[in-house]
Formats: sequence, C-alpha cells, structure tokens
Amino acid sequence: MKQAGVSLQMISLHRKITFSYSLLAGLIFLLSIFAFADLLFLESKIDEGRVVSVLKDDVFEMRRYEKNLLLYRKRDDLNQIQDFISRVQDNLQSNKNLFISLLSEVDVKQLFAALQQYAQLFSDQERVLTVKANTEANLARDIRKQGHIISTTVTRFELQERQVLAAMANSSQWALAGAILVMGMLAIAIGWRMARVVVKPLKQIEKKLVYIANGRFDYLKPVSQDEEYVTFTNALNRMLHELDLRHRRMLQAEKLASLGVLVSGVAHELNNPLGNISSSCQLLVEELDDADTAQQKEWLQQIDDETDRARNIVSALLEYGQKRAFELESLLLSDVIEKSLLLLRNQLKHATSLQLDIPDGFRIRADMQRMQQVFINLIRNALLAGGDDVEIKIQAKPGGEFEVGQLEEMHFVGDASCILNQQALYCEILIADNGPGISDTVIEKIFDPFFTTSEPGHGSGLGLFIVQEIIQEHDGCIGVYSKADEGTQFIIRLPCAGAN
Repeated sequence: MKQAGVSLQMISLHRKITFSYSLLAGLIFLLSIFAFADLLFLESKIDEGRVVSVLKDDVFEMRRYEKNLLLYRKRDDLNQIQDFISRVQDNLQSNKNLFISLLSEVDVKQLFAALQQYAQLFSDQERVLTVKANTEANLARDIRKQGHIISTTVTRFELQERQVLAAMANSSQWALAGAILVMGMLAIAIGWRMARVVVKPLKQIEKKLVYIANGRFDYLKPVSQDEEYVTFTNALNRMLHELDLRHRRMLQAEKLASLGVLVSGVAHELNNPLGNISSSCQLLVEELDDADTAQQKEWLQQIDDETDRARNIVSALLEYGQKRAFELESLLLSDVIEKSLLLLRNQLKHATSLQLDIPDGFRIRADMQRMQQVFINLIRNALLAGGDDVEIKIQAKPGGEFEVGQLEEMHFVGDASCILNQQALYCEILIADNGPGISDTVIEKIFDPFFTTSEPGHGSGLGLFIVQEIIQEHDGCIGVYSKADEGTQFIIRLPCAGAN
C-alpha cells in the first residue's frame, strides 16, 4: 500500500467558509443599504406629496369662502380668502422647484399670475362687500374664472404628483424585487459552492469508509486539497496502517493458534507412516540376505510411499503455517478441501461419516492459504459441536436461488449483491453437520469478534470472525442456517474462477 502524495498548496476550508459567509453578509448589508436608501427616497416623495396636498386643500378652502362671499357678502369670508391667497402664494414660492418638476416652469408662472389677478379682484373690499351681485356680475364672473384656473392648475399638480409617486413606488418595488432575486441567486451560488467544497468531499469519504468497514485497509487519497481534509486523510491513513498491521497480526495469531491445535493431530498422523517406515526397514535389515528381490522391492516401495505420505503432511502443515501475501488465483476446490482435510485427518477419525460432493473441475477464485484457514475452522467447529457421532457434508455447486423461506432464516455477512445474485457468477459451498444446532440468541453473534460459547481458555472467539473477514476479503459472503436438533449449515458464496 502506497500513501497518496499531497500537494503542498493547501487552502484552509475554514478560510473558504469564512470568506463565503463574509461575502453573503456583505451582500445582505448592501441590500439593506439599498432598501433603506429607497425607503428614504420614497419618504421624501411622500413629503412632497404632502406639500401638494396642502396646496390643494388651501385652494379648495379658498374657493369655498369665495362661494360664501359671493352669496352672503360677509367680511369674515373675505378675510379668510385673502389669508388663503397668502398661504398659497407662500407655498408656491417656498416649493417652486418642486412644482416646476411636476409640470413646468410656465405652468407655475401661470399659476402665480392667476393668483395675483385673483388677489387683485378682492383688493377693493368695499366694492366686493357693498355692491349688489346683479350690478357687479362681471366682477363675480372674473372671480369665479380666476378661481377656476387656480383650482384646475392645482388639481393638475396633484394628479402629476400622484403619478410620479406611483411610478417611483413601482420602480422601487421592481428594484427591490430584482435586488432580492440577485441576492437569492448569489446565495444559491454560494450554497452550491459550499456544497461542492464541504458536502461532496464528505460524501466521498463516507463511500470510502464503507470499504474500510468491510475490512479493506487501502490508503485513501485526499478528496480535496483543503487543509482540513488533507490532515484528516493523513490521520485516517495512519490509523488504517495501524489497523492493517493489527489485523494481519490477529490473522496470523489465530492461524498459529489453529496450527497449535493441528500439530497434536498431525503428530499422531505422522506416527503411522513413520511406524510403517521403521517396520519395513527392520524387515529389510533382518531379511536382507534371505529375502528375494521382489520382497525387498516391496518393502522399499512401502518405505517410499510412507515417506511421500509423511512429506505431504509436513508440506501441508508448512504451507498452512507460513506467512504469505494475499494472492487470488484459480483453484480447484477439491485440492483446497483435500489439503485442509489432510491437516484434520486425525480429528476426522471421530466423525461417523464425511461426505464430499464436489464436481470435477470445480474452480474458485481465491487465496489457497486463507481458504484452507476457512475450511479448517468450519470443519473443526463441526467436529467439536457434533461429537463422536457427527456426520459432515461438504458440497459445491454454482450459485442460485435459495429455498423458499430459507433466506429469511439465515444470518448473512457480506455484500447483499452476493446474497441476492441468482446468476452463476458465484460458486456456492455448503459445509453441514448433524450436530445440536445453534440457538437463535447465539446465531446472531457467532461472527462477532471474541464471542465464544466455549469455556474460558478453550477458545478465543476469533475463529468465525476471521472466517467472515477472509470471505469478505474475497468479495464473497457467508451465511449460517441452523435449527435446534437439526444441525448447522454454513453457506459460502465466492466468485467463480473467471467471473468479473
């Protein structure tokens, strides 16, 4: 395993997040300033509207007193008219620029002129108050005419001011909506960018952690050049390195523990060929001069056969015990089973029967040493659980559908696609016994590390845990099906030789 190289040019994720949120806060601040300035502008326009409304109200009050004066000829009405004329003139003079902006300078001058003529008509107070209306019809007509001009012009000012205010309000509304839209789009863009910077790398790490959970301790490459991700990846890789070392040590320790148990059985198994060799040698020495050539060849052949037998036992033991790198290759399943049974031959003497149903040429893609460890552990468990009357069956066939209801009652470990795949991409190996079976409370835990039902000192609880790890290392799966007093079945599914 090689550690992935890391670029020295790293940018802090914290800085990216701080910059993004600072940018977003700046945009919100700018939008707030824009909205506040727009409100101030609208407020100024509303104030201008109040000025126009006051002008209109004064003009209409002036016209009301004008009507009363022409009807009743009271001095109070005349005084009120003259007061309102002064107020209107002062308003026009004070806000001349406003009124010019609403219509035009010509209109404002015409209004001033009309007011002056209107005021001139009321300058001779005694004439207005003492002369009867029918003798001064021209004066009344002139007053009404100038008053009408004044009120009409002021009404135009008001209508124009309302139009301007409505237009400004509409413009402000669209401007604010546009600013909010731009702000929203920028916020979405920043959020999308932050999702790419933060969320996407985290999802990539999550996917890679699934492989780690399945026992693959390959080094991870940094999913981003951000400082935090690089630091996290480096720390995780150091942890994976330690886990890998400990995992290898645990596998080797369990294998050596199994090897220690096997040695006693192998020692007994070696006694038989050694005894036969010794007997043949003694006979050959004693009868060397008297025995004929055929008899001597027979004894020598026995010595040679028993020597090969002992050599095969020792070779299988050495091959199983040596430390070797994981290597997938196309293996004849019958060879793997045969070498495993060779190391268990002495223990298999206690079994009532051992039934093998393995088609000729049936191949799996696996590592020889690790698969031996799997079969030795499973067969030993069957022998220990079943006792002296145990019957063991080992069967192999292409993977297919499980029996109705069987899958629901199995406890599986491994990739679900391996379990559910009904095509012949997987080879299925069955190891079954007629022992007492496994209870429902135990079967859920048998693949857990350090779980054992044996007495203290008689089992580490790692055997089946290592079995399932080896099976998953081969991209396979293993399940157990058991009922009380009906025995136990271990079903292994492995990629067939040649399967992708």
